[in-house]
Amino acid sequence: MFRVPVEAFVWTTSGPWRAGDLSPSAKLVLVGPDGRPATSSVSAISSPAERQVLTLLTTAGEIHLEACSAISTRGARVFAATAATEAIAGRSPRIELAHPRDLPPVPSDGDLSTATRRSLALVDPPVIRVPRGLGMDDRLRDLLRAAGVDHRDATDERWTAMAFDSGCLEQSVGPVGPTEAIVLQAVTAWARLASDVTVCRTTMAQAKLRTRLVAALAAAGTPAVVGWTPAYGPVEARVTAGLSDAFATARGATAGAMACVDICSEDPGSVITDRAIVAARLETGD
Repeated sequence: MFRVPVEAFVWTTSGPWRAGDLSPSAKLVLVGPDGRPATSSVSAISSPAERQVLTLLTTAGEIHLEACSAISTRGARVFAATAATEAIAGRSPRIELAHPRDLPPVPSDGDLSTATRRSLALVDPPVIRVPRGLGMDDRLRDLLRAAGVDHRDATDERWTAMAFDSGCLEQSVGPVGPTEAIVLQAVTAWARLASDVTVCRTTMAQAKLRTRLVAALAAAGTPAVVGWTPAYGPVEARVTAGLSDAFATARGATAGAMACVDICSEDPGSVITDRAIVAARLETGD
């Protein structure tokens, strides 16, 4: 059994899926006892219950963990609480990650218009604002028009800005797919390292938008590196696709209450949540 915070993304054969929305018919992707990827059906999912949750701020984005979860780090398996304590103390633990190239490929997530509407539902306040120098004017207008989203163009010399009507948008409850990565990068674009490498910017308050962006990039096979600025007390995060490796460095951690679900699989192994490898929980009755 795995106890997973509802805001964590669990890897399935359909792609990363927010744990709070996970379907009982989903097929989990596990890391088997032999260290190889395997698939398993979900045998049960509990109703959400509030638990103590730790969020590690890592170079691969947020990793949400129930405090007593055991995760793989470089050279050892440790409890989430231990990793969080080390991160807060500045010892920068290295968290082992599953890489999308080693997992079953994620299927297409449908048309661009649907992906646009799903992505825009996470933009709060409902304003897209990216530097004008990126030349995104036409691209963003085309995305909004094709998705049938009413908007007001407030572009000026410095910023490409589109205020849109979010009243008709609903957040997706299904798995995240590669097409969402295209849209989410466009609406959070900040700079370009190269013609095909975009740096995205999100504020700390945009956690849901950022975690879905990170999950979508992983689904697209281009897992991201996340930089937290400033390091001593982040107010924003910058996300760059395609640079992630086998380990993420935890730069900090936060603790708080969050709803969790207990997920039972039919087969043994470790679940992949926010790309971290999380061991099954011992049955303790709590």
